[in-house]
Amino acid sequence: MTTFCLITALLELQETARKEEEQQQQEEEQEEEEVEGEEQEEEEEEEEEEEEEEEVEEGKEEEQEEEEVEEGEEVEEGEEEVEEEEEE
Repeated sequence: MTTFCLITALLELQETARKEEEQQQQEEEQEEEEVEGEEQEEEEEEEEEEEEEEEVEEGKEEEQEEEEVEEGEEVEEGEEEVEEEEEE
């Protein structure tokens, strides 16, 4: 009878240890998934920030080009006025 009790206790200990190990593995996997999710979110945020910066830079370049075109038109108008005055 004592041998039977010892074997039963040993089997119960083994089962308990197996369950604890499974639980620990699940917790580790869950933590890894959370870390991966956080890393992915950070990467997405960085990409969004880079896109926004690019859009801002493009907007500045467009503004500068428009200003240059406007200045060029003003210069042309001024030259035309000078030519008209010279013709008169």
